[in-house]
Amino acid sequence: MRERGASGDKVKRVGVAICGAALAGLLQFGQAGAATPAAAPRWGYVFDAAQTQAHYTATDAADSAGSKVTVTRLGAGRYVVYFHDLLSGGADGGTVDVTANDTPGYCKIESWGPSGMSLAVSVNCYQADGTPADEEFFVTFADPGSNHPPNLTYVWANKPAQPSYTPMTRYQYNSGGGTDIINEIGTGDYHVKAPDIGLDAGTVKVTAYGPGTATSCSVQDWGGTPRLDTYIQCQDPSGDLVNAKFTMTWVNHSSLLGIKGRKWGYVWGDDSTSTSYTPDTTYQGNSSGATNTVTKVGAGYWQVDMPNIGGAGGVVQVSAYGDSPDHCNSGGFTEVGSTEEVEVICFDPSGNFADTQYTVQYER
Repeated sequence: MRERGASGDKVKRVGVAICGAALAGLLQFGQAGAATPAAAPRWGYVFDAAQTQAHYTATDAADSAGSKVTVTRLGAGRYVVYFHDLLSGGADGGTVDVTANDTPGYCKIESWGPSGMSLAVSVNCYQADGTPADEEFFVTFADPGSNHPPNLTYVWANKPAQPSYTPMTRYQYNSGGGTDIINEIGTGDYHVKAPDIGLDAGTVKVTAYGPGTATSCSVQDWGGTPRLDTYIQCQDPSGDLVNAKFTMTWVNHSSLLGIKGRKWGYVWGDDSTSTSYTPDTTYQGNSSGATNTVTKVGAGYWQVDMPNIGGAGGVVQVSAYGDSPDHCNSGGFTEVGSTEEVEVICFDPSGNFADTQYTVQYER
């Protein structure tokens, strides 16, 4: 796996270390208010190499404020990423995703929210068995404002045991103008309804959320028009379904960063066994208009080639797909000429490589 620098048919279903006082302002404690997106889009991303010093400046990072991004390590597997000056001129909100890199473990969001004029994103990482551990990870933050792409929806699902509810409007977005709803189908099994989207296409990223207990979430399915229906499952380290909070983003022909004019690519890895194939074109995209392809490197290990978008920097997000306890991560990415070679690695609950389906997104 690089450091940084059986086919299936899609089944449609109807700074400074944060202290306790500072953490109280982050999203895990809940913030009321209706969604009022900033006029200008705000976004940020970072790759963290699991360094062990207490505080450092991230070198593989960028955001709409053009300021430095720093990381504070609170302890084994616990980090806070600071996007400095990102909240200047606007309130917090938006959505956050995280993906572990080059590991059979996984990472989740603990919280996000304001720390002065900075956006502070807390990340927790674990070994495959759920033990806290220092891991590499990618983080993205998006608040699309008025310059949003035409096909985007996201939610923060913060009431995991409630049968049906409207997610907090400050932390959800629907480009069709509708209001998303979440239903609990059963323990750890969720249905996100996004009205007025009007497209059965695109890509989905899901990230487990909350402090403490190790959980991971996967995309079980998505589709439908005019209402987009997305199905999510969350599990504990043993692979058993558990109620859990999460963030979910769907986008079509655009970036998870929620902005126009960037380079991006995404794929639904719908064939876990073929040596080489072209993924379903309805559920893949490339900002250059090129067609992405997938090559199987080994068990649970694929290379996704995204032509004509190669270049320095960027971020990868990955989710497992389907009705299984497996989880998937980034294996890194490399620019080869004009092609971005993105690697995906998937594991069973024991941390063994596993052939499973996945979704993957790259943007910079």
